[in-house]
Amino acid sequence: MSLASGQGGVEADLITFSTLIKGHCQAKDIEQALVLHEQMLRLGIKADEVLYNSLLDGCLKADEMDMALKCFKNMRKLKIRASNVTYSILAKIYQKMGEIDKALGILDEMKLEGVKPGVFVYTCMIQTYIQANLIDSAVLMFEQMLSAGCIPDNVTYYTLVQGCLIQSRQEYALDLLL
Repeated sequence: MSLASGQGGVEADLITFSTLIKGHCQAKDIEQALVLHEQMLRLGIKADEVLYNSLLDGCLKADEMDMALKCFKNMRKLKIRASNVTYSILAKIYQKMGEIDKALGILDEMKLEGVKPGVFVYTCMIQTYIQANLIDSAVLMFEQMLSAGCIPDNVTYYTLVQGCLIQSRQEYALDLLL
């Protein structure tokens, strides 16, 4: 599929490519998403953080972890600044790969990049600790989140309460709910 110029001589732009790439990523058709990405770059259209988040999330959902890491490296090479959304997806990628230390290292990387962690990233860190059966560390991360002034959402509470219940820490789950 070539998008150099459509009907009526209309040129495809970043929004056109981003929309198509996101659609292919949602359909887990990473191969076609990457073909479009390459075509876009060949046309001189600069990618942005939103497009790379679509690619990273698509690779995650399609179990293409190596490709996700290649996309992230390419994003870095192009000097596209990662956001909280980017880092939360990257943490999930590392979780899925079983690379717990790398997932937890996201906070350090964010600090180096001057990006303040948000609710998505903190929730991913809590989830990472729970998956590693480190409920006390998950609770400490929750407290760090609160200390940083980050307000937990329903997903954060659900993740932590469920983790507490699974790991027989009902007393802390009750404290969260009350």
